[in-house]
This record gives sequence, C-alpha cells and structure tokens, in this order.
Amino acid sequence: MRLPGWRMLLDGTCDECGHRYLQDLPSGHGLVYPSTLDLDTGDVFDEAGATWFSTWLRPAWEEPDARPVAVDVAVIEPRDRVVLLNCLDPIYGHSLLKLLNVQHELERDDAGVVVVIPASLRVLLPAGVAEAWTVYERPARFRGWLLELEERFGRELGRFEQCELSPAYPHPHPSTYDLDALVSGIEAERPGDPSIVLSLRDDRLWGRDAQAQLRNVAGLCELVTASFPGAAFTAVGVGSEVPLPQGVSDLRSPAPGEEDERRWLALMRGAELVLGVHGSNILLPSGLAAATIELISEERYGNVFQGTLLAETDPVAALGAHRVVYGDAELTDVAPERVAALAASILREGDRFRRLMTGPAAGQTGGPVPIVASPPPPSPRPPPEPEPRWRPSPARVLRRAAAAAAERIARTPDLPRPPAVLTDRRGFRFELETADEIDGFKRGGGHFEAEEIELAARLLAPGMVAVDVGANIGAFTAALAAAVGPGGTVHAFEPLLASRKRLARTLELNGLTNVTVDGRAVTHEPGTAELFQYGPGFESWATLAARQLEHEGRVLEATPTPVATTTLDDYAGEAGIARIDLLKIDVEGAEERVLRGARRLLDERRVAAVVLEVSDNTLEAFGARAIDVVELLERLGLRPFVACDGRLRGFRVAGVYRELANVFALSAEARERVAEAIG
Repeated sequence: MRLPGWRMLLDGTCDECGHRYLQDLPSGHGLVYPSTLDLDTGDVFDEAGATWFSTWLRPAWEEPDARPVAVDVAVIEPRDRVVLLNCLDPIYGHSLLKLLNVQHELERDDAGVVVVIPASLRVLLPAGVAEAWTVYERPARFRGWLLELEERFGRELGRFEQCELSPAYPHPHPSTYDLDALVSGIEAERPGDPSIVLSLRDDRLWGRDAQAQLRNVAGLCELVTASFPGAAFTAVGVGSEVPLPQGVSDLRSPAPGEEDERRWLALMRGAELVLGVHGSNILLPSGLAAATIELISEERYGNVFQGTLLAETDPVAALGAHRVVYGDAELTDVAPERVAALAASILREGDRFRRLMTGPAAGQTGGPVPIVASPPPPSPRPPPEPEPRWRPSPARVLRRAAAAAAERIARTPDLPRPPAVLTDRRGFRFELETADEIDGFKRGGGHFEAEEIELAARLLAPGMVAVDVGANIGAFTAALAAAVGPGGTVHAFEPLLASRKRLARTLELNGLTNVTVDGRAVTHEPGTAELFQYGPGFESWATLAARQLEHEGRVLEATPTPVATTTLDDYAGEAGIARIDLLKIDVEGAEERVLRGARRLLDERRVAAVVLEVSDNTLEAFGARAIDVVELLERLGLRPFVACDGRLRGFRVAGVYRELANVFALSAEARERVAEAIG
C-alpha cells in the first residue's frame, strides 16, 4: 500500500499477466473513479472516464515530489486497531467533505479513528479521534506524490496491529453528518444587522476581471445598504490581491492560520447571508449561515450543489436557504442589481418563507396557522458609475517588446581550430580534437552535462571517495577530483585506450594527482569481455554489447576489442575501499550489470550516492529495463532524482523509457548534503 498524499494506492503484480500495477484503493474519489497504471507499459486504465482524476497517476509516479513535508503526529488515545481517514486533497472543499466522514467513523467501537488532515481543517477536528496526523503544507502540494509523506505514513502505520481504510465518501449525504457539532466550540459573530459575509477567492471572480468584481461588489453593497442601513459586509477567504470597495471589512488572507479559520467560522455562523462564486469557499457558509447565494458559471453547471452543505433537514427549508444564480462563463451577465434584489428578498422574507412553507401553515403539525405579512419591496437604486480600466501606454508596450527582442539575439561563437585546449566555466581545461567538440564546448560553457557535473560535485567534500565508471576524457573525473581534494581519491575506469589517453591528458592539464586510472571494464563478473567501439569521433559510444547505431543516415560498424573486466565489489576489496561517497556510471547500457557487480556494497549501504545514465534505448541491448534499474536503486534506499534547471526533482519510470536521463540516486545522508537543490 502506498500513501503519497491525497491518493491511496495498491502496488502489486498480476498473477496472470505478470505485469506490475498501481491501482487506486476504494477511498475518497478512488471509491468512485478508480484508475490503474500498468508500470510495465505505462498505460493508464480509467473505466469511469474521469480523466481529471486518472491523468494524475502516471506523471505523479514519474516525477514525485521529494521536498520535505511538515507533519505533526498527535497520539491522543493509543489503539492497536484503527480506521484511517485520509482527508488530504489539493482542493480545500474535497478535504472538508472527506472530514465530514469522521462522525460516522467515530460511532464505531471496534477501532480508533486516525485522521490525516491538512492544517487548514485542524480547527474542525472533533473530540474522540485516536490520533490526528496534521500536514502543514499548501493544498497544492497534495497534488504531487510526496515521497517524504509516503515514508512517514509507512512508519506510522507499522505501529498498528490492524488498519482499515475509511471509504472517505467524497460527497457524504447530509444525513451522515452534523456540521453544527464540528463547530460547537465556536461562538457566532454578528457585526451588523443584517450581517453579510462575502466568501471570495482570487482565482474565481464575479466578472471578467478584478475591476469588474470590484464594481459588482460595490454595487451590491450600495443597493443592499439602501434597504438595510445597518448591514455590515465582511470578506473572508484565501487571497487578498483582488481589491474590495470601501465599507467592506477585509479579513481575507493569502495563507490563513487557525485563528483566521476560527474567525471566519464565527462570522459564517452569525451571518444572515453569505454570497460567493461556486467552489470550495462556499461549502462551509452554505452549512453554517442562515442563507447563501451561490453564483455559478456556465462551465460548472455540471458541478451544481457539489459545493453545498445542507444543514436544513427539511427539504423545503433547504431550498429556501440556498439560492443559486446561473451565469455565463465569466458571470458577466450576473448584474449586481439582480443579486441585490435576491439578497433583499432573502433578508426581508426569510422568516415569512419558513413560517409559510414549513410547520403548521404547511400542514406539518397541528395548532393555529400564523398570520404572515409580506414586507414592502425595497426601493431600487441606480448602480455606481463604472470606473475606467487601466491600460498600458503604447510606448510601454513597445519598450517591453524591444527588450524581449534584444534578449533573443544570440552571438556566434568564435571557434578556435582543433586541436585546442579550452577552459570550461568551472575552470577545468580540456584538449578537444574535433570542430564538433569545440563547437559543443563553446556553446555549453563546457561539457554538455555541465548541470549534472556541478550537482555531482556538490555531493562531495574534501577527503571523500568517488568512483567514475566510464570516465571517457574526464569531464566528471576532473570535477569530482577537485571536490574531494588532495585528501580524497577518485577511481576512474576507462577501458577504451584512446579515451584513456585523453583522460590522462585532462588530469595533466589540471594538475590532478588524486585520481587512480584503471583500464578494466566494470561489469557483473570478473574476467574478459568484448568492448565494441565505433571509430574516431564516437569513442563515447563504446560498450560491452554489439549494437547497430546510426549517425546522419549511415550505419556505424562495431569493432570488438578484448578487455579485462572486474566488479566494483572485487575492486573495492583490492583497493581497500570501505565506502563510496559517489558512484558515477556511464557505460552505454551496461549500467544494470555494474550495479549487479556492486550488490555487496549496495546491500550494505556503503554507497551514498549513484549518478548513472538510464534509457531503454541502451539498456535493452543488455536485457535490462529502465524501470527495473530505478526500482532497484529505490529498494536499496537510494531515492532517484533528475537534474532540472540547477535543481533535483523526483524521478521514476512507468512503461518504456526512450529518453536519456542522468539519474541521481541519493541516500538520506546525500539528500541532506544537497537539500537546498531538491525542489
């Protein structure tokens, strides 16, 4: 079972086809929209057709979020048998709806309830739960596959004899929860008569843009105040960038804390009316306020009432308390006059509606029928004059365009004639033998893998030990040798004679004397093997398996040369290496064999970090697959990453991987060394 955040998945193998699958467990939206990822083919199966849910699975698996996660585990009543209710979700409203399942689970007496909850909902956690696991992260992060969270959950779940998974119904029926019980400790706050709350969010506006919303809210407030002079307007919700008119008390926050949430709940409980655009922000108000007006755009008609909590048990009272105003895609046709008229009607006639439509007057119970007077309608007021929209001046637009064009101008490099000794941006010198090498070097500021080289060097410190398998001319070797310093050692393996000579030249040019060069090929067993090479200019493609390679429309012929072989386990014994701080492998597809020959070192956790090339294009010549190599490293405690814009992001493989990735597989110690680069 894998619990990486908002999704809970089963990781297993099919007995019939032998494929390995990830499949949603029946909890939350996985209960109604289960999807499956075939890790051997990369195919995603979605019988429900819920693409919004199923398309998450493969990219989340392949690019997991490896950044730290802040979690607080509070054990309130230790229990051996528990039911786990996971309320995490990238959408606040979905988290809230899952939390409403807690009351049903608390009715059980055979198991304690463990609630996994985002910090934003901690204020609603009821008494009686056995444990509360609070995650202090932005909801948007729950959309990823959180590796640190998965590891933490795994450790915590190991404490229990039995753990059952709550269904966490994504849209629980009102009969299954009591919202008032969840907020029983919060006193209602009523700043006006009537008290009106605007539940707003910056990403869903009432109108085409912020200025349109400002005009609409201002018009609404003016029209309602004309009929109800004592009205007070308070804005709540996540955000604060979109301006509000004067007279509205703005209590919004871009990152609300528990005190903000408590204040908002108090205002919702005391509100005669809450107004907001359809979404998660209208859920709690619809269940706590006396009445709600929900503005819903055309594209969300299919989601109607999914943002509604019906606190009223009487269906007629519920219809009267929650009104929906339907508009176009940007609510441009929902005028403030229309909303104000509806608001005034609700505020003025709410009591009459309930007395007339429910109770004795509707024949529900006996007793005298009350006399219900209809109040006079409010006098209409003209809307405020629209304010002019700001537009950038033509001169400003032209200046921006000119600056962007200047940035796109590229300079043609002045290329020296080969052979030439050039210095890269790190200060290392290399002798380059062809015009292509020189051109690539100049364009990239050095080696084309400069980003990976720099990150690898950051994993090392003076006095450490590094191993470079497939050193070629020494682009990695030089950087690693400088990083470990005179007190450290780099062991460089390069079986191709031509490349080994150039490696020696690189060490000479840079005055590096802490490198031991070995001419053997590293693989899974000691002895001899055929090294296949493809001629001058293609030395870096040499490998231990014959492959048919093409370059610029012509097939390259492979020439075999016998070479001696060794394993890293054997070499470590010969050289007296107790620990490898960094192992770099680039052997054109034989990477899996190198790892097999280092199993003793890896199993004993004596390799802190591995940097290696991964691609099915090269691995398949040796009967290996990228998914297996990456999974092996992860099972050995080395979490896989790839470099991206100077940072490391999580990496996994699903299906066939035809691209070429330089994978950084890092132990916890190595991750700590480059923690600032993991993002």
